[in-house]
Amino acid sequence: MRDVAAAAGVDVSTVSKVLSGAAISVRAETRARIEQAAAELRYRPDASARSLRLSRTGAIGMLVPDFTNAVWSGIVRSAVHEAEAQGRVVLIAEMDPDQSPAGYLHLVHERRIDGLLVATARDQSSLVAELEHDSVPHVFVNRRGGERSLSVLVDDEAGAVAGTRALIEAGHTRIGLIGGPPDIDTSRRRFDGFERTRTAAGLPDPVVTSGPYSAPGGYRAAQELLAAPGPRPTAVLAANLMMALGALAAFAEAGVGVPGDMSMVAYDDAELAGFTQPAMTTVAMPHQEMGSIAVRLLERVLAGEPAESIVVPTPPRLIERDSIAPPRAS
Repeated sequence: MRDVAAAAGVDVSTVSKVLSGAAISVRAETRARIEQAAAELRYRPDASARSLRLSRTGAIGMLVPDFTNAVWSGIVRSAVHEAEAQGRVVLIAEMDPDQSPAGYLHLVHERRIDGLLVATARDQSSLVAELEHDSVPHVFVNRRGGERSLSVLVDDEAGAVAGTRALIEAGHTRIGLIGGPPDIDTSRRRFDGFERTRTAAGLPDPVVTSGPYSAPGGYRAAQELLAAPGPRPTAVLAANLMMALGALAAFAEAGVGVPGDMSMVAYDDAELAGFTQPAMTTVAMPHQEMGSIAVRLLERVLAGEPAESIVVPTPPRLIERDSIAPPRAS
């Protein structure tokens, strides 16, 4: 800035005000001389000094549980696009739900990032307590946090209701559930939607298994479902798309045809659902809206404005493909 001031023949404070866009009365030719000197010298503002002055870095962090889960790509993409519209960048990291967020909290305290979008947490993990104890600006995405944490959710229960109803309407009465980890609140909400719909229809007690939200988790949970005592289900709701992919493999390995022997619906939708064999019927949730809404909510937190947790109002949508058929007569 001193070099620009010397080249333009003005003092440093004038350069600072002109280049920062501050309100200042200065002659047009003086302003043009400063701007030309800055361009010729390739002057760039000191971002670290500016962030200290404004208490804003222009960056936020986003912690996701699994980069391999295709559903997260839509959530992350919409968050990134919204952040760009807000003049921010998003630093994205994969973090196990049981991992301590100490490194990311350190980035906030050192003013390298302004706040966090947190998409990974178990009920008893230290993450929630550490975020609240350290007063780190944050918003949970697709998860609930603690009593003092804000969150952005989709209506998981309604999504599970839509998937279960699709199987009931196809004529199935023995419907199983391949659920997610029971210590994650999204899993419980999806179970509640499934159970409420099954009970209202007067169906018998289901076979319920659970596992991680992953293809291996779905594979093992499907094996447990097939090995469970009693009549085998003729249909199953999988708690997310990756689990459904693993379950497809387990059913094929066991000689259980889909949809002839076992109809399937997966909670969540992504492009790859149309390329499985058979193409998977899914429940599409408004995940992209969730990512952008989460960024806007975090902006309110950072601005110190009143804010509340949000459930995205867009309802679930059944995407009918080829994995449902009527049950075979027994």
